[in-house]
Amino acid sequence: MTKADTASSEGRKKMLKAHGLTLTLQAKLPFLVTKFISGDDPDIDGVLRAVLGDEQAEKVWNAGLDIDQGNDLVKSIMDKYEVSAGE
Repeated sequence: MTKADTASSEGRKKMLKAHGLTLTLQAKLPFLVTKFISGDDPDIDGVLRAVLGDEQAEKVWNAGLDIDQGNDLVKSIMDKYEVSAGE
């Protein structure tokens, strides 16, 4: 991948609107996410921070979502990257 390709792919962001939140996602799923989803007990806070950054992750935690809404939000984020949360 050339520097131009890298700059071009970094410039594209994904938007997600769900449960009253508007979130800006990175163009590509960061490899760091694999650190938080391996094993039987995924680290959801780590996933959110890796994908959204600290500021947006805090926005999610402070949104007052119930467990079903939170699970739906994480699934929606992973769906944007065409990845199953269980993979």
